Amino acid sequence: MRRDYYSLTEHLIIPECLCVAKSSWEELSEEDQEIIREVAQEASERQRELWVESSEKSRQIVLDHGVEINEVNDKAAFQTLMDPMYEEFIANNPGTGELIEEIRAAE
Repeated sequence: MRRDYYSLTEHLIIPECLCVAKSSWEELSEEDQEIIREVAQEASERQRELWVESSEKSRQIVLDHGVEINEVNDKAAFQTLMDPMYEEFIANNPGTGELIEEIRAAE
């Protein structure tokens, strides 16, 4: 019998993103900006709930199909292997280094 495996490295987690052009944002009244901030926070919290629900359902489907899941608790090796990719991306996209470091620090 063939056994399939899936490793949970969490190297790819793509949440939905709501973006607004700065010029459009600045055209809104302070009241409208505050309303948008509030509903964006609510949407963010709901999105996280839906992400967990979806992940749990998907995990069960995988398990039901006989796949063995490997939990990867120490992700340092994966993160270290990504360093050259980050360096290349930053070199090819000036001005992104600071943002990328902020994102990586938030992990």
